[in-house]
Amino acid sequence: MADTVIANQVIEHTVDLFHFVSEIHRILRKGGRCVFSTPNIRYLKHVGHLMFSGYGSRTAGGNKLDGNWDDGHLHYFTHRDLKELFAHAGYTRVRSRAFINNPLGNIVRRAMDL
Repeated sequence: MADTVIANQVIEHTVDLFHFVSEIHRILRKGGRCVFSTPNIRYLKHVGHLMFSGYGSRTAGGNKLDGNWDDGHLHYFTHRDLKELFAHAGYTRVRSRAFINNPLGNIVRRAMDL
C-alpha cells in the first residue's frame, strides 16, 4: 500500500483513464493521497488561442501540424472532468487547483472551472 502517488504529466497520455485512476485508488492506503498534474484545456490562454486563431490546443508545436502525436497527449481535461473521473473511481475527496497565478484573480479562474 502506498501513502502517496505522484503522477506528473501522465494522465493525459493514458489510454484507459478509469483503470489508471482506479489502480491508484486501489494501491493507496486509507487516507493516502494522489497528487498529479496535467494541462488544463480551459486555461484562458488556450481558450483565447482557439477563439482568436481558430486552432485548438496543441502542446507539441504551437500551430505546427505534427500529426496525431501532439506530444503523446490522448486526452485534455477541465477541472470538472478530473473531479468526476476521480469521484467515479471511488475517491471521496477530490480537489483541483491551478498552478498559475492569474493576475485577474480567482473570479475568472472560478468561471473557467465551471
